[in-house]
Amino acid sequence: MIRNYLKIALRNIIKHKLHSLINILGLAIAIACCLLLVLFIRDELSYDSFHNNKDRIFRTNFTFTRENTTHISARTPAPLGTALKLEFSEVEYVTRFLSSEYTLKHDENLFTEKTTFTDPDFLKMFSFNLIRGNPNEMLRDKNTIILSENIVRKYFGRGNPIGEMITLIRFGVSHDFTINGIITSPPENSSIQYDILIPFEKLRDFFGDDYLANWGVSSVRTYIQLFESSQDEEVISRLPKFIKKYIGASGTIYSLQSLSDVHFASTVQETMSPSSSMTYSYILGGITLLILLIAGFNSMNISTALASTRYKEIGVRKVMGAVRKQIIIQICGETVILSSIAFILGILLAELFLPTFNILAEKSLKLNYFENWYSFALAVVFIGVMGLLSGIFPSVLLSKYPPVDLYQRKQIIGGRSSYSRSSIMIQFGLSIFLIVCTLVMSNQLNYLKTCNLGFNNDQIVVIPYRGENSQETLDTYRSELSRYAFVLNSSGAYSYPGGSYHTANATSANTTISINHIKVDYDFLETFGIKLKEGRNFSRNILSDTTRAIIIVSIRN
Repeated sequence: MIRNYLKIALRNIIKHKLHSLINILGLAIAIACCLLLVLFIRDELSYDSFHNNKDRIFRTNFTFTRENTTHISARTPAPLGTALKLEFSEVEYVTRFLSSEYTLKHDENLFTEKTTFTDPDFLKMFSFNLIRGNPNEMLRDKNTIILSENIVRKYFGRGNPIGEMITLIRFGVSHDFTINGIITSPPENSSIQYDILIPFEKLRDFFGDDYLANWGVSSVRTYIQLFESSQDEEVISRLPKFIKKYIGASGTIYSLQSLSDVHFASTVQETMSPSSSMTYSYILGGITLLILLIAGFNSMNISTALASTRYKEIGVRKVMGAVRKQIIIQICGETVILSSIAFILGILLAELFLPTFNILAEKSLKLNYFENWYSFALAVVFIGVMGLLSGIFPSVLLSKYPPVDLYQRKQIIGGRSSYSRSSIMIQFGLSIFLIVCTLVMSNQLNYLKTCNLGFNNDQIVVIPYRGENSQETLDTYRSELSRYAFVLNSSGAYSYPGGSYHTANATSANTTISINHIKVDYDFLETFGIKLKEGRNFSRNILSDTTRAIIIVSIRN
């Protein structure tokens, strides 16, 4: 019996090639799009979920007001973590992070790497696996260093580098470290990213003892872990008193943010890794649902239209003794087979377009059929439901009427029936809504690409340099660059518009504000095409410009 059902179903699918092809392609494209979107949403929601103590880990944020605008920054003063652990008995561990790029050298291998200074509590707080080394000795000796798997492969291949020396070059000065640990590279769904870990105490050698006690410079990300019996509300309620004791500045606000919310804190600036917004996940989830609805209505409409051409076939089956149940199984079976073919094709399309999607999303998503088994289980359930819904309505109606009505080809379904008109209107309405959303998003992206940033970002190449930072070295570089006709101008700076910067407090007329600043040379504004509204540019002819001159730039579109 089942064999006959399959033969007849395949025969009808082949008979109506065009309708079947449209139905299969529509469902396949929808399934491929939904699989990619579900992978993206799942990856977003999985950020930092692998940490065992994620519910007890919090990031400290710094809130300040500048130009009547409130800003939230993940950067805090270096002594904040130590003070929090001293003042709050609820705090079990404290970890601070300061990331920068330095040159790393071993033998003939020399590259610029992301270097992170952190505390010994790092390995106790976060669930990053230590591959080699004693966790009780990690990050305690300031002349030791921990390398990630990727860095080890880059410099040592498959060898064991424990105990070997590696050199970090900072502004032309070499610092030798002993490798005493290898740690797994952080997964992409981690808001904490690192390549190299160095004890936080080493910063005393780089910036002096005053740096770790300076409350006026916010450059460190501070994380705390509470004891299991402690509540973050208790800590938050006592933060104002803590701030008054250590800082005393009115308007200074520190807050705690759960590690689970860190990735979705899009309003927080200066984070360790790019953040997102939960709103985007909700929007993409809604788009996924709309795509499924459109594909579902399209499939049901096509199945209904095809069923309206089978009056005589159903009539003959009834005359030959077919009961209503058999007719329903036959028609629903055909739609389930179509949906199954579409499902397989949809997976193939998803695999085909996944590399392109990863480039657009800046991710490394994979269709892992074992790890994502529940997603595919839901997809299989959806296919079954979609197939049944597409076939149940026409099959129930067709099997309901007697053979005489079917032979006379009375209008039972399709045509101008209220069902057909309603489903088509819903399908077109959803399609128009998605098209409008696509056009709006396209215009927004075009605006972002073409809007005035306040500086010139075309034909500018940024060359990282971590060697000696003297003006003489910079002038030598620029002199060499000027020999090339295609180089119009050049400049030296600690950063660039949109890049990293330092934060410090500035006082004027009894008012203290937090300012972001970078150190630049004389030709920085000219090179980037930044126009001054008032005042003058730096001048080589005015010696005091090297010690006292400041240009305040507030870029506006």
